[in-house]
Order: sequence, then structure tokens, then C-alpha cells
Amino acid sequence: MGILDTKAAVACTVAHESIQQMRKYGDRRYYTHPLTVAALVHTLPGTDEAMFAAACLHDVIEDVYPKNPAYGPAWVANNFGEEVLLLVHELTNEFTKERYPDLNRNERKRRESLRLADISDAAKVVKQADLYHNSTEISPDTRFWGQWLKEKNELDELIGAWEDRECGFLTGGDVWSLVGSGEFKMLVATAHEIDEFYKVADWGLVTA
Repeated sequence: MGILDTKAAVACTVAHESIQQMRKYGDRRYYTHPLTVAALVHTLPGTDEAMFAAACLHDVIEDVYPKNPAYGPAWVANNFGEEVLLLVHELTNEFTKERYPDLNRNERKRRESLRLADISDAAKVVKQADLYHNSTEISPDTRFWGQWLKEKNELDELIGAWEDRECGFLTGGDVWSLVGSGEFKMLVATAHEIDEFYKVADWGLVTA
């Protein structure tokens, strides 16, 4: 991992923990999701630091910024540059219920899918990994599963589906990931390890 990779992983944790965000399905700290997405992306040949950083931060502007303005576009740009900010913007849901209250869910999802079909190839890779990881966490027994899977399949047709290559993760009820090959290994810590991770949580970060 390079310096930007390490900084992005730390920044992801700090941002999502600033609002104590949890995953919607399962008792998991939210930061475990973008870190796993980033780890998946890193297994692909040609992944660069900008893609890895964007994967780490792909939900910060959408989820954290509205509740904690310290973690907005300026914070991303100051810490990671305009290239990463552009990728994060591409991955940020535009057609939200808050911004388009007059549109029903089906129409919002349709418009968002069409928007995502035109994002950069790098952003599409991150989105593919994002959808794939979500599919491992949402139980088929959930009432929402059928609708979500239909929407995912439709989006897969537009941007391509993630092809799992070598990664085994989310073992049992614990949240951990050890993915990658060669010298690169990335561990996504459990909620019980957050205090240890926080010891370096302010490393190299600047405010907006």
C-alpha cells in the first residue's frame, strides 16, 4: 500500500465514524463496507491510488457530508486531489429522494442507472465492486431483497457485473477482509478493533 492508500483507508474510517454510521443490514460499522470495496478493487490489474482512494471514500459525500459538513468535497480535494474528488462525485447518488421528492423510487433508480452508464470506466469498476459487496450482505430473506436484486441486475446490464476472482471475506458473523496478492494485503477490521485503528486515525489528514 502506498501513502495515499493508507491515508484513504484512515480517512474513510474517520469520516464514517464521525457520524457513528452503521450498515443497514447487520450490526456492522459502515466503514467496513467501503474498505472492503477498496480491497476488492485493489485486486484488479491496473488499479491506481486514485481508484483505491475513491473506493474508500465513495459514500462520504452522499452519507457523511449531509450530517457532518466537515467531510465534504473540499475535504476530499484537500486530502486526495481533484482526480479522486471527480471519481467520488461520479459515484455519489444524484437522484435521491431528498433531491427529487416528486419522483417515485422506480423513476429515481431508472435515472440513476442511466447516469451511471455514462460515468468513467474507473468509476464503473468501483461501482461494480460496491454492488457486489452489497449483494453479500443483504440477506435473500429480507423483504427488500427481490426489488434490490432486480435493480442490481438491471444496472449490471448497463455497467457490467463484478467478477469475483480470489477474495474470501465476511467469514461467519465477523467483519473482516484479507484480500489481495503478493505484497499487498488489506485487513478490514472488526468493530471490536476500532479503538486500535483509531490510534492512527488522524494520520496525515487536513481539514477543509
